[in-house]
Amino acid sequence: MGDFLYSPFDRGDSLNLFHTWLPIIIPGVYVCINLYCNSLINFLAGEKDFQFKAYGIRERDVMSQSGWLFQKLEVIPISKIQYCVVKKGPLEQKFKLASLRLFTAGQQSDITLSGLKAEEAERLKKWIISKQGEDA
Repeated sequence: MGDFLYSPFDRGDSLNLFHTWLPIIIPGVYVCINLYCNSLINFLAGEKDFQFKAYGIRERDVMSQSGWLFQKLEVIPISKIQYCVVKKGPLEQKFKLASLRLFTAGQQSDITLSGLKAEEAERLKKWIISKQGEDA
């Protein structure tokens, strides 16, 4: 009369239920920890990388330096620049920032100066275009 087909308080069933969920719980915890650590590392590395960005515009060329672990310095003569584009994404518009992209004949030598004030980007674009007219 006291026989039950299933009892959650039975020692064998509760142990079996734990072993059923264990293959789901362990990978889930692993994925959560992995996502958190990767997000933290990417955030800190991105912030550190931004501190090592610099640009310089001289009379005859434009320089761009970037990189924290792997440093890169690019120098493009103004005479080699084919055209300039000022780009403003939604987030950049909100904070009144812009990116100035300088295109050359080769794909590998394009430079993007990001995080500029919108007015500064427009002013630099006009200055570079005027310098191209002088060299021609």
